[in-house]
Amino acid sequence: MIETKKHSVWIALALVLLAAVTLLSLGPRLLVARAAQTYYVATNGNDSNPGTQDRPWRTIQKAANSVQAGDTVYVRGGTYNESVYFKRSGQSGSLITFKNYNGESVTVRATDWVGFHLNANGVVIDGFKVFGAGSHGIFITGANYNTVQNCEFAEAGWAGIQFGGDNGPASNNTIRNNNVHNNRHEGIYLRGGLEGQSGIRMSNNVIEGNDIHHNGDEGIQNTATFAPPYPDGTIIRGNRVHDNSGSWGGGMAIGGDNLVVENNIVYSNGGEVGGIWFADANNGIVRNNLVVNNHGTWSYGNGGIHIHNSSNMQISHNTVSGNNGAGIYLRDSRAVAKNNILSRNGNQLRISGGSSSAERNLIDGGSDTQGASPVQGNPQFVNPGGGDWHLQSSSPAIDKGADVGVRNDMEGVTRPQGNGFDLGAYERAGQNPAPTATPQPTSTPQPTATAQPTATAMPPATVVPTDPTQPPATAQPTMEPKPTLTLTPSPVPSEPAGAIIIDNSDSGFQVRFSEDGWETFKSADGQHYGGSHAYNRQRGTGKDMARWYFDVPEPGIYEVYAWWWDGSWRPKDVPYTIAHAYGSSTVRMNQQTNGGKWVLLGAFAFRKDGHVTISDSVSGGQDIVADAIKLQRVGGLRWR
Repeated sequence: MIETKKHSVWIALALVLLAAVTLLSLGPRLLVARAAQTYYVATNGNDSNPGTQDRPWRTIQKAANSVQAGDTVYVRGGTYNESVYFKRSGQSGSLITFKNYNGESVTVRATDWVGFHLNANGVVIDGFKVFGAGSHGIFITGANYNTVQNCEFAEAGWAGIQFGGDNGPASNNTIRNNNVHNNRHEGIYLRGGLEGQSGIRMSNNVIEGNDIHHNGDEGIQNTATFAPPYPDGTIIRGNRVHDNSGSWGGGMAIGGDNLVVENNIVYSNGGEVGGIWFADANNGIVRNNLVVNNHGTWSYGNGGIHIHNSSNMQISHNTVSGNNGAGIYLRDSRAVAKNNILSRNGNQLRISGGSSSAERNLIDGGSDTQGASPVQGNPQFVNPGGGDWHLQSSSPAIDKGADVGVRNDMEGVTRPQGNGFDLGAYERAGQNPAPTATPQPTSTPQPTATAQPTATAMPPATVVPTDPTQPPATAQPTMEPKPTLTLTPSPVPSEPAGAIIIDNSDSGFQVRFSEDGWETFKSADGQHYGGSHAYNRQRGTGKDMARWYFDVPEPGIYEVYAWWWDGSWRPKDVPYTIAHAYGSSTVRMNQQTNGGKWVLLGAFAFRKDGHVTISDSVSGGQDIVADAIKLQRVGGLRWR
């Protein structure tokens, strides 16, 4: 009996020890969860302080050394003489954010070769002015799933924004809505590898909505300068690239595989490149760009769009005018140029070597070749001297294009609007003007909320589910559920000053369907914004759409939010397509969670109007909700 008790005690102790070892091996995440913290930095602070709002730190570096995943650092206005090294990483759903407080002007004057050095993952840098770095305004290396937005990088000794493989790959980063200017060499420079060290790959970075101008060489460079490979999968979208020049210089000098160059305005660049130089590439897309009045000096006739030594390239729906060299030059490549407008360039269209072809391009002026089925004559721009390159109603470019799979023009207007696709970057809109959304009553402004950008969310948040989501057993498969008595009243929250809200009951909300109709569910309680929402019962092919139209009171950067009623049977990947000043962007949202509140879709530029569209193009689930959209202005357009 005594021996049995001893054995029992030893067994119990062994089990306790085993449980403790197992718990420690699983890591601290199974212990007490740490709450995300908010810290403050101010010019009158002290790094010995706790970093609270009333007792802030003095330096941004102190904050960078102290944060953990999920934390936010607000930096108060003023000038900070320091170079900041970011080495602490966030996680999926728990990014680390550094942001200027409430829109205050924060200037960082670099004291070293770099202004910001980003060698971490999952970090958001938002709203800083970085001047005077010895080499680079910001250097991004060994860094993934980061966002740099609403910043200014100027007066650097080399590049305003530089990606490099010095500390490992830099992939899946987003550079958005920055003002990059007056740097000695490149504005934004993505380069592969180190000198003499190949194989460091950088992939899937996004360069969008930036104003890149008056730099000493190229506005954007994406090359294997030191060693292969080229950065691949780069998306260059919705930028204004202008007045860049130098010994090489120009708008863009890019190469690599699987690049997309779309919805950019490239003008008044000089140097050897002129407009867009695209070389040593495979599977590239150049579409919906306005490339005008560039003057390249290279003997190969640069100026417009030049494709060299590349294969499987698609050059479509570009407006190329007033460049001193060739409008489009396809050299030693396998490329197809379709649906472009080539007007009053030094030479409209030139093809030499390779196996390239051209079809259905408007040719206005002298040209080495016409291509197949050309359209001749003046494209009849509205006011090119005043910068308006839209088409007049009598333009010969209207309805003359082929279907090449481009469904929106550079401003997000749906193609086609008439009996066919218009040539060039702009589709002439044939609809009535969009209804104007009524701004909501104003209230006391609040500090700008820290956005968790959807474009840079780390895996697994970006993985689209493939298995259909089944509805709960008590729900009818194709009908909206009746809310239970435990639901709270439908909210109409107090909104910040100037918020623009379009609800499904407003005139700015419209639906279109061909497979399954949109229905309205009304109830006095539940997770509506207001008293109802629209829904579409079944997943489909994207032909059933709901759209919120709006006008903005002034041009600027606006955060766009969506509101829905969540449910476990709904889709996890509802596509929200935002038509903005630089084209259109699609983000997919999970309507199984986060119901009954505003959820950020992202920050986008709008000049006058825009719209947000959802559709039934989902992978699973049912009852897609279209309720309300909100816009909140957070800054001005950088190019104005």
